[in-house]
Amino acid sequence: MERVLDGDTEAFAGVVRRHGARIVALCTRMTSGRDVGEELAQESLARAFGALGSYRGDSPFRAWLTRIAVNACRDWQKAGARAERPMELDPRAAAAGPDPERAASGRELGSALQAAIARLPAASREAFLLFHVENLPYEEMKAITGVSVAALKVRVHRARQKLLEDLGPLLGSE
Repeated sequence: MERVLDGDTEAFAGVVRRHGARIVALCTRMTSGRDVGEELAQESLARAFGALGSYRGDSPFRAWLTRIAVNACRDWQKAGARAERPMELDPRAAAAGPDPERAASGRELGSALQAAIARLPAASREAFLLFHVENLPYEEMKAITGVSVAALKVRVHRARQKLLEDLGPLLGSE
């Protein structure tokens, strides 16, 4: 990290290798599209490199980098460029067993989940993804978003409720 903080581009390449795929996945989920997600991830990494001097080390580097990516996605959403196509999740999320009927059901549920997450309000989607997909603790989410832990818990809870409401028929409950 010392080499990175000194502006060593080769050392920063290691940071990109370590965190790049996670940042691309996060940006993709937050913006509903792989192309936009990759573009915003690149922008986020470039912003991070340019802002290395502002990293104080009072939070984990991962949280600092994630905050930059979340802010890039927020900026993109504020600009009104939100894509209308379905959100792309990790294909393993909808994986099903070898049974063709079960596989088709898993794909249907995965598509429905992607669409339901994409329909969540931006703040709820962000909190849901940071908690359930990125597996971040609330304190780290607070550092990333600037939102109180209590508010984040409410957002995650409401997102879960909305997803269960939207997916209830597919899950066999209403």
